[in-house]
Amino acid sequence: MPYLQVRDAAGNWKTVLPEMGIPSGKPKTIAVDLTGKFLSASREIRIVTNLCVHWDEIFLSEDTATPQTRLTDAPLLSADLHFRGWSKTEIDPQRQQPEKFIYDEVMRTPMWNPTAGSYTRYGDVKTLLGSEDDRLVIMGSGDELRLRYRADGLPTVPKGWKRDFLLHVDGWAKDADANTAYSQTVEPPSVPWDEFVSLSGE
Repeated sequence: MPYLQVRDAAGNWKTVLPEMGIPSGKPKTIAVDLTGKFLSASREIRIVTNLCVHWDEIFLSEDTATPQTRLTDAPLLSADLHFRGWSKTEIDPQRQQPEKFIYDEVMRTPMWNPTAGSYTRYGDVKTLLGSEDDRLVIMGSGDELRLRYRADGLPTVPKGWKRDFLLHVDGWAKDADANTAYSQTVEPPSVPWDEFVSLSGE
């Protein structure tokens, strides 16, 4: 896993973060706290790893104060599970970016063999998504879960503010990788997935 080094007073590289973290999934941003990590006047940093990770941008922020925020829940109106197909894949010609998925271009031919097991029946699945519990929507490759939220009750955005939308997902992501436990069947669940996913912003 990536670890972070800085230069000491003698100019030697020293590891100050043995576990720096890594972006999970497709292009994402992680924050790394460097408070008290520099060992000299040098502000050079080095990320060391043997993993295939492409870092395309790095930003340094000196203003780390907690921003003023306000969180408002939007009620879930409906949740429909149905088969859709697979978004067309676009590969970067230079292989310097992860693959992109073109939502508007749907492929009907699967790219992977289906995983054996029981899945949630298609249709209204709102009752399964009301709270964080052990009642989950089990989706297969090619399935789509369409969620609709009530937005007319959201408060007016104050002057100078902007509104972002976050989807809080609690569940598991599982693939057929040979290194994944029980990878060839739907059950039992494998890797916990609990994160905030940014959907869009203004």
